[in-house]
Formats: sequence, structure tokens, C-alpha cells
Amino acid sequence: MFPLPARPVRQARQLFVVANLFAISVFAALCYDLGAAGGAWTVTALGILDAVGNLLITTWLMPHIGYRRAEDVRAGFNLVVLSSAAWVSGWHFLAWLFVPFATSLAGVPKAPGSELRVAAILGGFAALALTTGGGVTELAAFAGLSLFVYLLIRAHLAFAERMLAERDETLAALAHAQELALRRDRLASIGRLAAGIAHEINNPMCFVTANVDDLLADLRAEPELSPRLAQYRDEILPETVGGIARVNSIAGDLRRLARGEPATLTETDLSDEIAASVRVARTQLRPRQSLEATIAPGLRMNGAARQLGQVTLNLIGNALDAMVDGGTVTVTLARRGSDLELVVADDGPGMPPEVQAHIFEPFFTTKAPGEGMGLGLAVAHSVVTAHRGQITVDTQPGSGTRVTIRLPG
Repeated sequence: MFPLPARPVRQARQLFVVANLFAISVFAALCYDLGAAGGAWTVTALGILDAVGNLLITTWLMPHIGYRRAEDVRAGFNLVVLSSAAWVSGWHFLAWLFVPFATSLAGVPKAPGSELRVAAILGGFAALALTTGGGVTELAAFAGLSLFVYLLIRAHLAFAERMLAERDETLAALAHAQELALRRDRLASIGRLAAGIAHEINNPMCFVTANVDDLLADLRAEPELSPRLAQYRDEILPETVGGIARVNSIAGDLRRLARGEPATLTETDLSDEIAASVRVARTQLRPRQSLEATIAPGLRMNGAARQLGQVTLNLIGNALDAMVDGGTVTVTLARRGSDLELVVADDGPGMPPEVQAHIFEPFFTTKAPGEGMGLGLAVAHSVVTAHRGQITVDTQPGSGTRVTIRLPG
């Protein structure tokens, strides 16, 4: 493995430093070779001017006029100064090295208009060389070298950007995988906790349920009761039985969450089960609420029908609870290829992103205390996953919510 390259912006800065060091070296060698005669002092002055000018363009001018216009100024400045130095030197062989230097600076990665700047620099050098005695052979050779250097730099930086993009994608995928692993671990921990809670609730509730049922049966068998006992028989004990059923239902949800697998897999008509859930849900409608269903008949699958029906009922109940000002819930069951697709959609208020991030977590709820345990979607996720299916939620604030379940048919 070779190390990943630096960011393109950092590489551009490094290119600028290296190119200017190269130019200074060329100027020094040219002045040394020219000696005291032949315009050495003029070339030296032009070299200093070029270095200072490029520095000012980068540090001062660019923040004021913008990147693209500053690069245009730099290209024109380098063309004038460097071609003048080459002309003063009598088109010395070393002076031709200014051509690839200028084109390398003009070809900074993703610099807008870099191709036009490179063409202008090569054209300017060619025009001056051909009119002031520059050699055609040297011109052709160094123009070709300049194009090669320009294309090589662009190819290298494009390769670097691709590597960086791939690295960013890999890091994003790893972060997503880590998040999923942490979420699964958290759900597994909560599942173990739920199993313990369900067990502790279930044991005493068995005795409570049996005793209350026996007591209610005995009171109903008595022909004559005092008004106080009659109130227990007709009001208090039935309400108690309803509360016990609610506790047992919560314990059942906890057990399903903890098991994460269907209790009994049998071939079942999912269409009939969903239709039954819709009929039950219609009894929960409030004013200005409606429930529409489109259920394809005869859709059969191998699964736990009662659990899937309860999941559907929970999803419809969540949708109705969210639509406090009224609205429509739509239930659709259809075959999609080899899968069965169940959709529960509403035109309610939707969910904000901070709620969406936690919708499948057990005990997470936005309802008021006492109105919900936050187990509905967690149990739905557990049941659907146990059926080797998928559940997704599409929602936006103000645009309703759409829950889609896909099950192998």
C-alpha cells in the first residue's frame, strides 16, 4: 500500500512552492551562465520581480478579486516577465525551461479556465520567440514538454481526488456499519432486559388474572348481591380485567421483542389477517378520521399470522394517534414480484429528523406519559426481521408518514 496523497488544495500549494523553487534555480543558473555580460543583471531583476509578483498575487490579490481572476492575472504576469527574461538572455537554452514552469502554474487542479491560460502562455511564448530570433526546434520541443507536464499534473491530481473520494466513501460506509453494530448491540441489551421484565411481570400476573376471573365468575353466579358488591361485579372488576389485559399485552410485546422470532410459522392467508386488523382498527376511529384499505385477496405466506396482524394494528393505531386534527390512513397489501408488500400511510404531521433517528428503539415514544410504552415500532421491527422481511419508514414534517413492510411471499 502506498500513502494516500494530500488534499488537492494542499497539493496545489506544494506545486506552487516547488515550481517557484524551480524558477529561482533556473534564474540563478541562467545568470551564472550569462556572467557579467548579456543582460545578467536584467535577468536577475526579472527573476526577483517574478518571485515577488507571484507571492503578492497569491497572498494579497487573490482574496480581493477571487481565485479565477487572480489566476488569469498570474498567467499574464508570468508570460510577460518570463518571456522577457528569455528574450533578454537571447533565448538561452535554460530560458526555455520557463515555458513548462509557467504552464504548470496555469494548470492548477480544477482552476477554471486553466486550458485557456495554458494555450495563451504557449501562444505568447511562440509569438515572441518566432519574432525575436528564438529557435523553432527549441520552441517545438519545450512546447511539447510543457503540454506533457501539464497533462501529467492534471492526471496525477485527478487520480489523487479519486482516491480521496473512495477513501471518504469507505470511511462513511465504516461509520454507518459501526452505527448499525452499536444499534444492534443496544437493541440486544434492551431485548435481554425486556425478557427479564416480561418474565417478572408474567408470573404474578398469571395468579392475578386467574384470581380476578374466578372472583368475577363467583359474583356473577350469585343471584342476590348488595349494591356495593354489584358495583364490583358490574363496573370495578370488569375495569380491572381490562387493566390486567393491558398489562398482559405489554408483557406479550416485551416477550416478542426479546425473542425476535415468530412463535409459530404456518402457512397463512395474510390478506385475511390484514383485513381483520383493518376491521378492528375501524372501531378506533375518531371524528374527522377515515381508514381506507386496498387488500389483494388470497396472498398466502409462511409466517405467524397473529403477530403480523398485531403489527398492522399497531401501525394503524400509531397513525390514528398522530392525526389529532383528523386525516386519512391508507392500508395497501399487494404482491411485488416475489414479495408481499404491506403499506400503512397517513397524511398526518409526519416526524422530524430527531424523532426518525429513534423510531425503532424500544421504549422511545413522543406520546404523553401513560398513553404509550414506545414498543409498537420496536416490536414491528423485531417481528418483520424475524420473518426475513424489511420495514422502512418514509416521513417528512408536514407530509405524513409511510411505513412499508416487504415480506418474502
